[in-house]
Amino acid sequence: TFQIRPASSYNDPSLNSAQADDELSITLYAQPHEVTLRTIDGRPIEPVAPVEVSFTTQSDYYVWCCSRCYDFRLFDDFSYDSCLLISDIERLTRLLVAALQDQNPGWQAVASDVVYVDPFRPPHGGRPFVHFVKHFRYYYQQEFRIVWLPPEPARATGIKPALVNIGPLTEFCDVIDL
Repeated sequence: TFQIRPASSYNDPSLNSAQADDELSITLYAQPHEVTLRTIDGRPIEPVAPVEVSFTTQSDYYVWCCSRCYDFRLFDDFSYDSCLLISDIERLTRLLVAALQDQNPGWQAVASDVVYVDPFRPPHGGRPFVHFVKHFRYYYQQEFRIVWLPPEPARATGIKPALVNIGPLTEFCDVIDL
């Protein structure tokens, strides 16, 4: 059985520093020469410092995360003494997606590696897909995640953690204990 949590649940000061994060928004800083600002009547304003730009998701969503690397630092940072070694992430992804979608018909699943960004040197071009963008201080985690997006974002308030049972994992997973 896996617990799949709402993204908002990670914005919790009781979590350790490797887990606690605002998964619903990201703040980036555009360099002054990359930004065109104007007053309400259209006169240009030249920024003298980086311009803070925050991006926020339309709603809460479900997220399940794992690391693509086996690194002893992760055990300490996450305060765990064991992990699940997954040899077929595509199979596990299919099973988790189907199980949560059975409980939440209409929710759209997207699976991808996280993109790590330096907030003072963000990538150019459009709005980031906040669900898969994290501050580069978390780069060592090498995170892969599955997110489930609600069919009607406004109705995704107050979602609760979900427990999904996908059957035995012994064919493609092993438990490693320290």
